Amino acid sequence: MSLQYPLLFPWGEDGFRIDILHSGISEKSGNKRDVVTIREYYCYRLQYRDAEGHTLIGGGRLFLQFVVDAWACIEHTRLTWVLTHQTILRSDLYNNVVDSVNKGDTNASTIGKRIVLPSSFTGSPRYMQQNYQDCMAICRKFGSPDLFITFTCNPQWPEIKEYCDKVPHCIPADRPDVMARVFKIKLELLLEDLTDNHVLGKVIGVAYTIEFQKRGLPHAHIIVWLEESDKCHSTDDIDQLICAEIPDKESDEIGYDAVSRHMIHGPCGAYNIEFVVPYNRGLLVKYQAHINIEWCNQGRLIKYMFKYVNKGPDRATVVVETANAVVTNDTKQIVNVNEVEEYVSCRYLSSAEACWRIFEFPIHHHKPVVIKLVFHLENEQQVYFREDETLTTVVDRIDPNATMFIQWFRVNREDPAARDLTFVEFPEKYFWDNTGKIWQRRKKKMCVIGRMVYVHPTAGMYIYCNVKMIIFNHVCYL
Repeated sequence: MSLQYPLLFPWGEDGFRIDILHSGISEKSGNKRDVVTIREYYCYRLQYRDAEGHTLIGGGRLFLQFVVDAWACIEHTRLTWVLTHQTILRSDLYNNVVDSVNKGDTNASTIGKRIVLPSSFTGSPRYMQQNYQDCMAICRKFGSPDLFITFTCNPQWPEIKEYCDKVPHCIPADRPDVMARVFKIKLELLLEDLTDNHVLGKVIGVAYTIEFQKRGLPHAHIIVWLEESDKCHSTDDIDQLICAEIPDKESDEIGYDAVSRHMIHGPCGAYNIEFVVPYNRGLLVKYQAHINIEWCNQGRLIKYMFKYVNKGPDRATVVVETANAVVTNDTKQIVNVNEVEEYVSCRYLSSAEACWRIFEFPIHHHKPVVIKLVFHLENEQQVYFREDETLTTVVDRIDPNATMFIQWFRVNREDPAARDLTFVEFPEKYFWDNTGKIWQRRKKKMCVIGRMVYVHPTAGMYIYCNVKMIIFNHVCYL
């Protein structure tokens, strides 16, 4: 970075390298990882310290470009790992591996499928789809959500201005790092008010996502499920929580000032009630920020709302190129799709998002926990193996019965109480021991929701089994 930003690093200070040790760690320590990652390095550089110079964080718009480049380097490192490790870890259905061995194929590189950009990569299409399915699972458990809240960062918060004043000629727009950290604290306080203090009623489920629209401020979309006794059953109940009027300036000067500053949207000119965004006075006055609250307990809004929350950032790309196609033995043409390249080509990075991701703050969150359940037909369980393994070794190493689905049948055989639960309900009473590959009964009562993996409606037998696992409990077992 020193050569790219000579104004920020006039002395050519050393940047990141792969052999930087953690503080207090010797080279001979037995820790699994002793060195600093590139994300940890840039996270360290973005901190304010009284004893250090402030050339970097006081760089204004140049600092904004710096944090964007820093996160681009971090993300590039992670994407490079995904690209270079696709051929190392491969997966296929168990019966396909067995069939290949029976046919005499012993080279693992000739079979299997490549996972290009997995759901574990934050922001990938699979990641967004997984979060959407988790929200739908919560909705299946608790019904339609009740409230949709949009909480936007206020750059004029005193905490932000306090840190900006420590650096000469610094304005809030120049410190996306401070805005990200303060907004994270405020968001946690808001969630505490919603889930623990029950300011809008007793909350039984919540999900939120963080968005950054182009150069806009960070904001959170929060979906809330309320206890049945606290749901809004009439317009009077809604009016108790939500207001869309301008308070009287004489009788409620604080409320009038807060609404005028944060909750008026519309063209320039005189304010009137038509331009007021729905809000809750208590939350608005406390947080002094844009907090839009909408009642949303309607079945026709469910899918739209969850897809809106998990849509990801704005992106669009148009490319005209020669298709990189592969012709198979049955003369069918298959076009290779590079999901990593598509992700990089469509992304839009802002300084606010870069700082949020460098600090490793969560982009999505939902409560209660959703457990993804995998089912399969006989001998079609997913197996993982390295490309350099012989298939005979793979078959000998893997226990085909060590899956959630098969072990569920085993518990049904041994525990009569388990037979009253469907496969989807099973995680509410049992937890999956990933080490022993068995289901064990929960000792403490926890609110956990199970969901089936997504199956496309055209998948034939799989979609029928998917529906069966959701609706029916099974007394017939292995």
